[in-house]
Amino acid sequence: MIYLTWRHRAAYLAAGFIALGALVAQAQIPPWKPTRPVELIVPNAPGGGNDITARFRQSLIQERKLTEQPLTVSNRPGGGQIGPAAVLQKRGDPHYLLSVADTIMTSHLSGQSKLSHRDATAVSVVLGEPIQKSTKAGNIRLDQTLMPRTPF
Repeated sequence: MIYLTWRHRAAYLAAGFIALGALVAQAQIPPWKPTRPVELIVPNAPGGGNDITARFRQSLIQERKLTEQPLTVSNRPGGGQIGPAAVLQKRGDPHYLLSVADTIMTSHLSGQSKLSHRDATAVSVVLGEPIQKSTKAGNIRLDQTLMPRTPF
């Protein structure tokens, strides 16, 4: 027979409540059902990696009939700021989606953009790539400004 300490029981009980809370929260999220055409905005010029990824998403959504509404890809290059600004003007409207790379976070951290991951809600992650910022040996100030060193 297995005897559980009060800590184990408390941990199992807490895990159960967390799982139950996640199920209830997920049950309250309404399904995405666009009622008019959807625009997937890419803040880069046509032909780049972000554009290719967005068009791949578009083909998957159309092939698998994930929505009855048409989905168009709209390129809005302009320093990575014009596309996100267009979507943020439509805040709360699920008919406008933004396809961004990890640079939305690094641009904010380096002070190049006021936009950050907090300005929108991520609905999917298609792919990820490691990002590394390097500097000359001995020049740690930039590294400490962007992110404190943490062991992996």
